[in-house]
Amino acid sequence: MNPHLLIITIVNNNKNTNELILTLFNNLSLKIFIMTNLKKHLKQLPEYILIAYTIFYWLSAGIIVNPIAIVLIGILTLQIIFQNRITGILIPTIIIFVCFYMLLALISEVKEFPTFSSDAQQLLFIGLLFFILTMIISVVMLVKYASMEKRKTR
Repeated sequence: MNPHLLIITIVNNNKNTNELILTLFNNLSLKIFIMTNLKKHLKQLPEYILIAYTIFYWLSAGIIVNPIAIVLIGILTLQIIFQNRITGILIPTIIIFVCFYMLLALISEVKEFPTFSSDAQQLLFIGLLFFILTMIISVVMLVKYASMEKRKTR
C-alpha cells in the first residue's frame, strides 16, 4: 500500500488528532522494532549459514549420530548466544584453512579424471562454489568479530 494513501486513509478514519498521532507513532515504532530485530539477526547471518552448511554435511554423510556435526552445531550455537570475540575469530580462521585444504583436495580429485568430462566440470563447479562461498562467509564472520570492541575486564 502506498504510504501517502495510508496516511490519507488514517486521517479520514481518525478525526481526532491525538488518535492520528498515536496511530502514526505505533506504526513507526513497529517499523523501528522490526528493523532493529532484523539488523540483529542479519548480524548473525554468517553463523546461521554455517549451521545450515553443517546440517547439510550431517545429512549428506548419512550417519545418524555424527559427533563432528554435533560439536560444530553446538559451537556455532554457543557463538550465537555468547558472541565471544576470540572464538568468533578462531572459528572462521579454522574454517578458512579447512576450505583451502579442501580446495587442494578438489583440484587433486579433478586431475584424476582422464578427460575434463561433464562429471569433472560438475565436481569442479559445485566444489568451487561451495568452498568459496564458505570462505566468503567465514571472512565476513572474521571481520565482524575482529572489528568488535574488546570487552574491558576489571
